[in-house]
Amino acid sequence: MKAKTPVEPEISLTPSWTELRPRLADGVSVDAPLTDGAPWVIAAGGVPRARVGADFAQLAALFDGERTVKEAVEEANVTADSAQAIGVVEALAKAGLLQVEAAAAGRGRRRRRDDSRSRLTFRPPLTVQWVLFDPASFARRVARPFRYRAFRVTTAAAVAVLLVLATASLAVEGNVIVSALSTPVSLELFAWLIGAVILTGCVHELSHAVTLAALGGRPTRMGIMLFYFMPAFFCDVTDGWRMGARWRRAAVALAGPGLHLLLASVAFAALLLPASAEFRTFLALYGVACLVAVVANLLPFIKLDGYLALVAITDRPYLRASAMAATSRSLARRLYGADIEPEAPREPAAMAIFGAACILFPIAMFAWAAIRLQPAFVGMGSWMAAIYLLLVVAFVAVTARRLVRFVAAALRHGAHVGRTILASVGVLAVASAALLVPVPATAHLGFVASDGRVLLVSSTASALESLPQGDPVRLLSNGIVLRPEIGTAELAPGPAEPARVDAPVTALAPVSMPDATAEAWGTPLAQVESTGALPAGGAAEVGFERSLALGAYLFDLLLREPSRAMLESGDAR
Repeated sequence: MKAKTPVEPEISLTPSWTELRPRLADGVSVDAPLTDGAPWVIAAGGVPRARVGADFAQLAALFDGERTVKEAVEEANVTADSAQAIGVVEALAKAGLLQVEAAAAGRGRRRRRDDSRSRLTFRPPLTVQWVLFDPASFARRVARPFRYRAFRVTTAAAVAVLLVLATASLAVEGNVIVSALSTPVSLELFAWLIGAVILTGCVHELSHAVTLAALGGRPTRMGIMLFYFMPAFFCDVTDGWRMGARWRRAAVALAGPGLHLLLASVAFAALLLPASAEFRTFLALYGVACLVAVVANLLPFIKLDGYLALVAITDRPYLRASAMAATSRSLARRLYGADIEPEAPREPAAMAIFGAACILFPIAMFAWAAIRLQPAFVGMGSWMAAIYLLLVVAFVAVTARRLVRFVAAALRHGAHVGRTILASVGVLAVASAALLVPVPATAHLGFVASDGRVLLVSSTASALESLPQGDPVRLLSNGIVLRPEIGTAELAPGPAEPARVDAPVTALAPVSMPDATAEAWGTPLAQVESTGALPAGGAAEVGFERSLALGAYLFDLLLREPSRAMLESGDAR
């Protein structure tokens, strides 16, 4: 018998089962399954901590500090010898679920602090949670109508009609959506959009709680968190572990993306109604934001709803961690001939492939976001450039640290030094070759059209001084998502001599503030051609006639340009 939750070895228990009288820690409960075939759950402060079998649970429930382990085994009527029974006690103690007196604990090593009731907790690797309230009572009240078949049928029919209307709207009003994504938005509309997205995030988490309550479970904690440096809401629905049917657990996980899809459909369907142009822009942007949230949440490579649904369907907790461990073991065997976890069972190749995707996806996601958002961060002044640079450097440092730890683990588990050096050199050679691949070099800046002149603008003077004369320039609409081309130009002949200019905010960020300007540096453009009247400001992309190595391009984009903006006080004071 053993718990299904991995534990950290912290306590070594030495007394025999006729002497040891274990007691469950305060707030620890042994909860029966909600449905037939589901596991028992041991919870701390109402938060499930381990899924266990019936014998394990019945034995643990008798640990009251009065009975010895042997007496508990006899009273529970389970088949277990002394070693198995002591193993149960050790598993509970190491998980911080047991109170053990110093004398009974042998050397009296300190028990791990249980933070189940703490409002502020840290969850490795990069999550900090702050509990605000218990959503159980609210979720049960909202879920009550779903017990009636007539309500469920009516709701399903209404959702079906709404999806049909949203699909029709996408076909009829597609130009409104494209226009909203392609043009700067007012600061007021942007603020409303951010507020709506934040509120939707809260409702998203409540939908998990309501679904769990409707299926007989109990949500326990809800609050806000920092998830990989990003603020978000969370709701603890791990009580779903006690439900036997996999579809029920999957339904709880998918309730959040379903809520986002429903709200996206409402927004798109509302475009069919008469409304002001600004409100229609808001509806289009909000609908797209909800669709992006659906797709992002369904990706199974990070710990979001899609991953939790996959865990529910496969009935395999810690699937992602197991898959990444399988990938590490496979790479260590192939590259270094080392088995970094000799006791671990061999996993199928599909697990190693899934683990590789789980490792690479966050890296690719961060790289895409860093490249896409760099112009906006750098254009907003030295402080934002410093924050951007700090995030990039921190990400690179964390990734490098993981690589070093992987190689060190291989060396500790029998890797040959010569083979390790050879494999590492080979990997570095492949990486270096990839970084030397030539790519079209571009610079992401902005433009200003005023008094019959068009200027190329930047938050730093050095970014303009380094541009070669005569290279082509694409003039773009600085949309919040899309940047369609609206004109072309060339860098003026002769050396660039940047001068300070008052640039509209749309030249540096996808936000429209008609009465506000930002100080920047500008240099004239020549041979300007456009499909229509140019706006007062927009984005610009300078395409160099020469190409750069991929490594040099990424270094300039991710490190050099933000460093310039930070050191040169890019707000052009």
